[in-house]
Formats: sequence, C-alpha cells, structure tokens
Amino acid sequence: MMKSYIGMFKTEIKRMFSLKCFLSSVLFMIILLLLGAIMYFREYEWEYVKLYYIFEGMTVGGFFVELIYIPASLFASTNLCMDIRQKGYYLYSSRSGKLPYIISKILVGVLFAFVVTEVAFNIVVGLGACVMPIADADYYTGGADVFEDVLRFSPVLFFEMRIFFISLSTGLFTAVGMIITVAMPNIYIAVMSSFLASRIIPEISYLFPLPTEMHIQAISEGFIRVSSSALVSILYAFVFFTALTLVSSAIFVMVMKRRCYGAKG
Repeated sequence: MMKSYIGMFKTEIKRMFSLKCFLSSVLFMIILLLLGAIMYFREYEWEYVKLYYIFEGMTVGGFFVELIYIPASLFASTNLCMDIRQKGYYLYSSRSGKLPYIISKILVGVLFAFVVTEVAFNIVVGLGACVMPIADADYYTGGADVFEDVLRFSPVLFFEMRIFFISLSTGLFTAVGMIITVAMPNIYIAVMSSFLASRIIPEISYLFPLPTEMHIQAISEGFIRVSSSALVSILYAFVFFTALTLVSSAIFVMVMKRRCYGAKG
C-alpha cells in the first residue's frame, strides 16, 4: 500500500519539478518581483533605497508581488485541470489507485508553490544584498511588526522568516486554487484560481466577526502579536498557516474523490 503512495508521489514530482516547469515558474516570479522593485524606485526617493524598505514596499500591498500566486500555482492548477478535462486521472490512478493519486497531487502542488517562492525570493533578495545596503545601521522602529524584532538580531534571518511565511501563503492558496479548479475545470480559471483566492478570502474574512488573530493577511505580514515574545507570535503564524493548508488539502481530497469516483462530471 505504501509503495503505491511513494510511486505516485515520485510520478507527480517528475511531472511538476521538470526543468521547464520549475525554471519558468521561478523566472516568472522573479520578473514580477523586479517589476515590484522598479515601481518602488519610481515612487520613493533614493534615500530610501535600502533592501529592507524595498522588500517591505513590495510585499506589503505591492501590486506585482500580489501576482506571485499565479506562477506559484500555475502548473499545479493547469496540470490538474488537464487531468480532469482529458480524464487523465483514470490513467494515473489505475497504476497506483485513486487516493494515492489525489494525495500526491495536492502534496506536490503545495510543495511546488512553496519551493518556487523560496527560490525566487531568495534570488532577488540575494542580488539586492549585493548591490545595496540592507538597512540603516541603527534602524529599528520599535517592532512595527513581529519580523522587525528579528531584524534587530539578524537581517538575514529577518528576510528568511519573511520569505518563509510568504511561501507558506502561496502554498495555502495553491491548495485553495486546486479546489476551485476541481469545481470549475476551466483552463483560464485554473490559471487565476489561487490569485483570486488570495484576494477574495482575506477580504471575506473581514466581513465576519473573527478575532484579529485569525485575519490571514495581517498574520502573513507579521502584524498580529499573540504574545510579547516574537518567537511565540511567529510559531502561532506557522501553526495557523499549516492548519489552514491541511484543512484546504483535506477539502481538496474530498472533492477530488467525488470527481474521480464519478459523483460529478
């Protein structure tokens, strides 16, 4: 039984992490990040040309950076869409079983989004650190967000923590986008599904009387403090995103099982 899961997982890894898929996704995301940096340069004075300022300007409300969900989930959602439209899941599931195919599909899709985001952001930040100062030597605004507390001790750790949580976010909305793709297997919807989810779901969350500690966007940007300790707040954000990703993945498994077993379409 375990062999069928491992075999299907390896098959999906080969499909998703092909050189063409991976490099094109990373390059697409890098271009979006560079466009976000250019927009920052046009808006602010040169005295604010520090890597920290540019990174925060891009990732907190930057238009081009909001589009990163498209390259992060592009191949996961479009491959899923083509499997559904062409009944390709019959071929793959006939080898190892339907459940191993479905679980491998969501695991590799989320993993792909996470890794692409990590690689693209680290390349851009690494290049930026080579050509400009990270921040003013005495810069600290009193902990405007959780991650700024980390900046005091280690600028490298600050960027890695921010990138890590952005990557968790792309993984989460890739899972949500894959659910949308199963429900509406249209190639254009598949391309935009995770981006639309990343825009709509945080806005919808503000319509309900949820505690501030459950607002996705504020948590990902580090503005939610559940404790005076930065470590506790960061751990909370990690558990929060992990839990939502697991729930979204479970929902995907349920709706995709209905699709594979013929309850729909």
